[in-house]
Amino acid sequence: MNNTKTFATDNLALAPFLFNKGLKFMNTEIGIGKNNRKKVFFIFEDPKSVGKELEMSFMRSDEYKYKTTLHYFRNQIKLAQENDRRI
Repeated sequence: MNNTKTFATDNLALAPFLFNKGLKFMNTEIGIGKNNRKKVFFIFEDPKSVGKELEMSFMRSDEYKYKTTLHYFRNQIKLAQENDRRI
């Protein structure tokens, strides 16, 4: 019987953060996420049960601010391209 404690996330930006904070990546699994849609989950070995704490740390981090800002600017590119096609 395997009693390994794990932490799972479907957040692609969080996964490398967890890895860089020392959680051992184990594998990916397909599961059901929000709205009963299939999602890919990243599974990490989490023997000290720190995954949730690290997730909260990520949400307050500069890395998270960078990620959200990057998404904002990526969206601005898409909007500019859509507007250019209309002209």
